Amino acid sequence: MQIISLILSIGIIIWFWSWFLNQVFSRASKSGYTLRKSLLQCGILVFLLFIYEKALTLLGFNASFIFSHESLTLPSILLFLIYSFLIVIGIALLFGQSKNKKIWLQIISAILLLWGFSLSRDRLHITNIALYYILAAATEENFKFTLSHNQSETSLLQSPSNLLLFSLLASFSFSVIENLFALGTLITQGEHITTGILLGRGLITAIIHLVATGSIALIIMKSRKIWSLAKYLLALTVGFVIHATYNLLLISKMQSISIMLGIGAGIALSYLIFHLDEIYE
Repeated sequence: MQIISLILSIGIIIWFWSWFLNQVFSRASKSGYTLRKSLLQCGILVFLLFIYEKALTLLGFNASFIFSHESLTLPSILLFLIYSFLIVIGIALLFGQSKNKKIWLQIISAILLLWGFSLSRDRLHITNIALYYILAAATEENFKFTLSHNQSETSLLQSPSNLLLFSLLASFSFSVIENLFALGTLITQGEHITTGILLGRGLITAIIHLVATGSIALIIMKSRKIWSLAKYLLALTVGFVIHATYNLLLISKMQSISIMLGIGAGIALSYLIFHLDEIYE
């Protein structure tokens, strides 16, 4: 019975993402952007996050400098933020966008928000584990949106929907690689892969990724009359909050609320794809 459930779960996941790819990647292919390229770019970003803690340990850093939910200190947060923003700036340099004002507005906005979250820990009575997952979610959103933002700015196909389109693609690819890393870790630890884990990872978590980054893009596209810095601050805050809320619900073991959030995210994703069609046409 368990095997049948796993097979059905895999079938549902394949069907859903096949539909998504048919809706979205058919447009991206016109700009010369391929699924392989997207997976490779996001794979590098996930790998850079995955090796961070291990690299510091191998380099002999003191535990107080290692970004971990077990012992979160101000030096560890600062070092992690420096590392993550060096990666973000590296993305801009690789795309030749070091002088692009919009890219720098996004980077500055993300720095302000992430450092603001860090400094508000004591004032808002945020626990170490909660702050860890908030910063982790915000960093992932910053990575995904930076990649899609640069991709949009350099795309051969100029379209009003580019930013939303590439945000959805980057989110999909990032979630695929992250889920493979997560499932691989569970298997190596001897954990059983259940239907709940498959559907949770393969559908709900992945859809949250898409909705969080897609919301950032949509708000920026729609907020043309708002002062640029405020626009980026608002958009990134919304994306960060969506992803962080889901993370916090998971660690709080509020599965039922997480599922409801996932259903809401599914509706939001359909709206984003509908909006993508509307802009594209």
